[in-house]
Amino acid sequence: MRVILAALLLCYVSLPALAQSGARFSGNVQAEWLDLNQTDSAAVGRDMRVLRALEYFGPDGQRWSVPEGVTVNGASIPPPFWSIIGSPFTGRYRAASVVHDYYCDKSGLDPVDGKRRTASDVHKMFHDAMLTAGVSAPRAQAMYRAVQACGPRWDPTTGVKQRAHCGKDELARVAKALAAALRQHPQ
Repeated sequence: MRVILAALLLCYVSLPALAQSGARFSGNVQAEWLDLNQTDSAAVGRDMRVLRALEYFGPDGQRWSVPEGVTVNGASIPPPFWSIIGSPFTGRYRAASVVHDYYCDKSGLDPVDGKRRTASDVHKMFHDAMLTAGVSAPRAQAMYRAVQACGPRWDPTTGVKQRAHCGKDELARVAKALAAALRQHPQ
């Protein structure tokens, strides 16, 4: 019985690492804050310009490129969740947040090959990139569920943004589940 439990525990602990085999970031987040002349008081101090290109290579080998000079602001992670998880620009998920934010802002349009990625693919990349960056599997899963349920959406063909479908009840349910997961796994 102990051998079976040990084997199950080993599989549980090893699965996230195996799933991320070959996944990596190329470059580090280097940015400057842009808070001058903001007209939206909620956005003051939130915009940042990426100073050096950043790339994430997923476990499937797919490249996700963020060009130098673009502006991101963390809005791809629904702001109501910031009080639970912290700012999108802090912690181990910072690089994942920048890549996710860029692709959500561009409706999934890749700057290198010109192909459009679906919102689901972009949100899944966020999950994988968090695991690659060392975020715990339960925390990455909780944050993925939050953006999958309440994050940005767009038409996969045209890129036209779609209205968020996360109402108050859904927002409260996701926030409660996210808070519970983060209490158990703070990293």
